[in-house]
Amino acid sequence: MKVFKSMIIGFLLATCMFLLMGHNGFPITPIVNVNESQVGRYQVSTTYFKSENRNVDGFILETIIDTKSGEIVSRNSVLINEYK
Repeated sequence: MKVFKSMIIGFLLATCMFLLMGHNGFPITPIVNVNESQVGRYQVSTTYFKSENRNVDGFILETIIDTKSGEIVSRNSVLINEYK
């Protein structure tokens, strides 16, 4: 009985050691809430607008949108020849 008890204790101890060694390291630091993060908050949209004027090839229209509030932050139009 004493040998059986020692074997069970040894088996459980070895199992616990394997579980602890295989632990993949859950994050210790708190996870940042996606809503509080500023990464990916703004979205830039660009489009080409062909001008009816023969002297101007067209415009690049650029819009920056705040995805958190849905507001348009800025709108710019740049001549296609001046766009970098």
